[in-house]
Amino acid sequence: MELAYKQDGYLIQIGKWTALAICLYLCAIGLKTFHSYQLHKIISVNMASVQKASLITQMHNEMLLITRSHLQIMHASNEKQIKEHLWKLSGLVSDYLIHYHQLEQIVDSSDGRILEQFKTGFEQWHEYNINLLRYANVVSDSGFMNTLNRIDLAFSKFDSNTDESLQIIAQLRQDINNGKVFSN
Repeated sequence: MELAYKQDGYLIQIGKWTALAICLYLCAIGLKTFHSYQLHKIISVNMASVQKASLITQMHNEMLLITRSHLQIMHASNEKQIKEHLWKLSGLVSDYLIHYHQLEQIVDSSDGRILEQFKTGFEQWHEYNINLLRYANVVSDSGFMNTLNRIDLAFSKFDSNTDESLQIIAQLRQDINNGKVFSN
């Protein structure tokens, strides 16, 4: 009887240790899964932050270049310089719009202020572009007006349908690359 009691005790001990081992194994799997999920989540957030930072830096540099182009247009001494600066401005505006729409796609609610600042700056450039267009109408330069009208169209699509505005911007970019921006 005592032997049977010891065997039952051993079986109970083995069962307890087996149950403990299974619990530890399941806990280890659970912890590993949780760790992998958290690591993946952190990597995703980090990648999005790096992408946002890259776009913001790029857009900031484009803002500076657009402003510089505006100043160069104002201080140009001849028509050839104005056209060169407009050509450059057209490319910068189209790049900026593409990057703005890319940033708009990946921002979250905490980034609304940054997006609003870029939008405000862009609206100020739009006003400047309208003034340039008025100037082009006064001097009656059709190539100048055509280019400014296309830039103005890109500006006006800033808040509209993203697909439509990206198509217009892509067409402007293609015309710039093909040298058709200043054609009459």
